[in-house]
Amino acid sequence: MEARTMKTKGRQKIEIKRIEDNNKRHASFSKRKLGLFIKAAELSVLTGAELAVLVFSKLEKVFSFGSPSCETALDRYLYGSSDLSAPSTSNGKELLLGSMAAMQEQQQNYLEALNGLEEVNVKEKKAVDEAADLGFWWDRSFENMGLDELMKFEAALLGLKENVEKKSKEMNKELPSNFSSLPFDGHI
Repeated sequence: MEARTMKTKGRQKIEIKRIEDNNKRHASFSKRKLGLFIKAAELSVLTGAELAVLVFSKLEKVFSFGSPSCETALDRYLYGSSDLSAPSTSNGKELLLGSMAAMQEQQQNYLEALNGLEEVNVKEKKAVDEAADLGFWWDRSFENMGLDELMKFEAALLGLKENVEKKSKEMNKELPSNFSSLPFDGHI
């Protein structure tokens, strides 16, 4: 029997980055959108979850999938209604206003979290700058350290010692055999 040769590359892992070729990008969008909707349907069937997936294309077309429907899932998200007989937001204007309000609240939460992160970064930078003023960490005075700090300091020094010993042994291995050096007994 003759071995068959593959005509395609088959399924391969690709690098996740923007596809520059418009035709390939459109084909990938269509396939991945379908795959996303299939996974959403499977999730709904397997777990009974109510869900809505909205996809906006580069050409500003809207594609949606919902279980039991997008409107029902969005109503539940926006208004907290788990009652399927609740008034539907089939009116696009109501849905848009509700979405905008939810997005504004999420944006406000994001900005607050971002400000908190900036404060933490400023504190960390200040601590690093203060530590830099003291010099290297191993030059710090240990008289004012507590037991916890002393234990961390000791562990850091032992780690430093191990790293220096490893590097020294590596460097000794790289030396030519006829090179004479001072004996190293492993103690510093």
